Amino acid sequence: MFLFLVICILLALTYGALKTAAIAKSQRAIAEYLQMELKEIKAMQKIPVKPLAYGWFDDGFPADPSQQEERGPLENPAPQNGADEYMTQAFIAEYKAMPGAHQLEKREANDLKWLRQEVIRSCDPFDDKDILKAAWEDPDEECRKVAQERVGALTNYVGVKPRKTA
Repeated sequence: MFLFLVICILLALTYGALKTAAIAKSQRAIAEYLQMELKEIKAMQKIPVKPLAYGWFDDGFPADPSQQEERGPLENPAPQNGADEYMTQAFIAEYKAMPGAHQLEKREANDLKWLRQEVIRSCDPFDDKDILKAAWEDPDEECRKVAQERVGALTNYVGVKPRKTA
């Protein structure tokens, strides 16, 4: 019985050694193949490319396409981004017609009123109480109304004084 166990162990070790040698041999073959392929790729990269003649150009295409400047965008520009002479003159005339910097500031405030209202509408009284507190004192009445709707009964939590409704 003991002899049988020794023979089985020797057979298993021999089998393992043969399989290990076969795997090592196949790995060597794969490594040699990859090295040969990489040498061919590197050799192909070193070959200088001759310019081809196109029609009456003897030295190839007259201009290198990579050196040409981009002629323009491939997509159509948005109308508000393409300022033409009329838009520029209209803006200058409108700016000159304003009495002063205060008017310009007032115009900018009116232009962004809708954006402020939407930001206030999206505020949560628990997470954005600082924004709602600032909106509570906004110069625009509509913004103040939206802030009052968002705050609701949470005036103490937000830190504002409740308004009397008319």
